Amino acid sequence: MFGGKVPAGLLEGGMINQSVLSGMIREELLRQYADEGGFRISEPQVVAEIQAQPVFQDNGAFNADKFDQLLQAQRRDKKEYVQNVKLAMQIGQLQSALDSSAFMTQQDYAEYYKLKNQTRAVEFIKITQSGFIDQAKVTDEDIEAYYNENSSSFLSDEQVKLNYLVLDLKALESQVKVDDELLQSLYDQEKDRFRTPSSRHAQHILIALEKGEEAAQQVAERLAAGEDFATVAAEVSADKLSAEKGGDIGFIYPGDMDPEFEKALFTLEAGEISSPVKTALGFHLIKYTDETPSEQKTFAEAKGDIEKEYRQREADRTVVEKSEQLLTLSYENHSTLEPAADALGLKIQTSEWISRQGVDGLWREPKLLTAAFSDEVLQQKRNSDVMETGDGKQVVLRVTDHKPAATRPLQDVKDQVAEILKKQQANKMAQETGAKALAALESGSVLAEVAAGQNIEVNSFNALKREQNEVSAEITSQLFKMSAPVEGKLSTSGFELANGDFVVAALKSVTFPDAVATAGKAEKDALIANDVRMEIDAVLQAMEARADIKIFTENIQSQ
Repeated sequence: MFGGKVPAGLLEGGMINQSVLSGMIREELLRQYADEGGFRISEPQVVAEIQAQPVFQDNGAFNADKFDQLLQAQRRDKKEYVQNVKLAMQIGQLQSALDSSAFMTQQDYAEYYKLKNQTRAVEFIKITQSGFIDQAKVTDEDIEAYYNENSSSFLSDEQVKLNYLVLDLKALESQVKVDDELLQSLYDQEKDRFRTPSSRHAQHILIALEKGEEAAQQVAERLAAGEDFATVAAEVSADKLSAEKGGDIGFIYPGDMDPEFEKALFTLEAGEISSPVKTALGFHLIKYTDETPSEQKTFAEAKGDIEKEYRQREADRTVVEKSEQLLTLSYENHSTLEPAADALGLKIQTSEWISRQGVDGLWREPKLLTAAFSDEVLQQKRNSDVMETGDGKQVVLRVTDHKPAATRPLQDVKDQVAEILKKQQANKMAQETGAKALAALESGSVLAEVAAGQNIEVNSFNALKREQNEVSAEITSQLFKMSAPVEGKLSTSGFELANGDFVVAALKSVTFPDAVATAGKAEKDALIANDVRMEIDAVLQAMEARADIKIFTENIQSQ
């Protein structure tokens, strides 16, 4: 399918990720299915999709230089990227077509509702593996034999030691040189930024537009005649929130309200009431009651903010330049970090031994771990790409030492092997006991009698639901898979749980709801979406069954 060559990026540390491979196969099958179905994406549509992606934009507009730089930084081919976007859009078009064609009848929903809301009269016992651990007997010979047969299961973690460089924005901020003279100059240039404008405390009465200016003028005349502003506001204002407070709308700063409202407010004398002022909300009668004067922060008060902003601004500018240098020098000198360290004034740091699971701190970052164990870095001894961590650091690394996974000595894992063998024996005893209990139940014994012989509690439910907190989801799932009892006979079942316990169950009856509720839109949409997913899975399974898929294992380097 891939021309005998596994695409770059599919391999991680020499170990193929089966889920990635499966995903790529399914993606290719979907593309072929979309092609056969006539789904087409034009070049202008692809261009529009790429240009709409925020990562490639500056101030809301597509930036071609930024697009090129980001792809180059990730070492991605532009033609391949465009093709991937086109493929994603094509598959999305197929998904949309399936979504739009999917539907659910009321009869379909009724069947779903009955199944979902059925209840079951059931009882069961659980025979636990742990109850047999003390009965398990393991010899040194058993341990050695198991170890020899399963030595590949007792491998030490593969580990690497790394040299690495970190370009840290916070560190760059601390290195920016500032002094009072510079900060004073910045303060003088932007002095207005540190001035709090004056504000005016106001009350208003709002008359709705539909009532007209004449109605507002009548209210103005009442106020001019001496009626109390707060009383009139409570009586006639359309702004019910402020009307409850006598029309009080608090302190207004420039820019808070409609320009016409503010123009009137800021020209009034203290205690004066405006004539009707028209805005998009209606006609306002405004009363100016109080004022807070403008306040100017002193240099001493603003100094901290100015310094912080200046350091951030200079560090942002510097980090862009240094990131480009780091990327170029670590790529051009792929076998050493020294040129990049010297040029940027960075210290080459050394890690402790690190496994694929990572360690606390920097080495919990998945992308760093993936790079450290990648074929390019581990086997080819090259510097990694420059990677950005979750907290904004730029990191490039290289491997300096490597410990392959190796079989651990028996003495180191003896207790672990013994525990495994004991659990195996306990599991076997639990299954055998469960099988006998199930046979007794099928022969006519009552579950309570079977339980008494094992000193086990019977769990009994007259109306067990699919979602019931008292019973684990794993057990509930199995109980609802049991066949309904026939002609008054019990339906019996025995099944093993993931932890090795064994459950023996007796189903007495199944009850369906008398009435079927009407499906809500959200629930119906979720069910339809699930049907669409199942339909796509069915299509993929059918295509996989008839497709000629070849995986060239010789191009997959094993660990």
